[in-house]
Amino acid sequence: TSSDTTSESTTGPSIDPDLLVWLRFEAPDRDAFANDGVLAGTASCTAGCPSVADCLATFDGVDDCLAYPHHDELVDTPVTLAAWVWSTLDSEGMFLLGKATGDGSQNTWELYLNHEILTGQRLGFEMYGPPDVAVSTPITFGSWRHIAGTWDGSTLTSFVDGQQVGAADNTSTSFDEHAVQFGCDHDDEADAYHFQGWFTDVRIYRRALDATEVAELAAIVPADPG
Repeated sequence: TSSDTTSESTTGPSIDPDLLVWLRFEAPDRDAFANDGVLAGTASCTAGCPSVADCLATFDGVDDCLAYPHHDELVDTPVTLAAWVWSTLDSEGMFLLGKATGDGSQNTWELYLNHEILTGQRLGFEMYGPPDVAVSTPITFGSWRHIAGTWDGSTLTSFVDGQQVGAADNTSTSFDEHAVQFGCDHDDEADAYHFQGWFTDVRIYRRALDATEVAELAAIVPADPG
């Protein structure tokens, strides 16, 4: 049977045992970065801290970034990355969430935004095996967008607003003990590609959610930022 994967943060839904990381940003201070997933713990600020209000984390695009420490359960396993995102900048490459590997620019898995001259802003979901395998699709903002990427051990699949938008074959992944980062990448041992905009309901599962489950996560749209 499928587990409850809805994003009702105030009514206390039963927690999917595969929901490892769940950032809901419910507190107005550092406790806002508590992980309500089964791994528990707290994300920390790598430099600047995003401000938090009304269950939204606001990233400034300059130095705001969060890191959640490595756990063995986060690697060498199928995965789902999901979040509600509202970008306020459409002319830069920006990192959403991912887990670096090695001392270069690779990531075990990552969701990011990239701007291309001909096609505008695009959402990317990428894994490093090697080689790098990525799927990319156009995306626009001005409102909340639910973004997700799943990997079942053989296929990367990306989703926007609960609809599948891309897929690619991939059967391997590389990993180490780097932290999971939210709002900036960790390239060449330094933070880069800082995100500007809002995050809420950020999730990492140790399984690939199916299309119905992803659509359920995308069904309850957050309130607009105040």
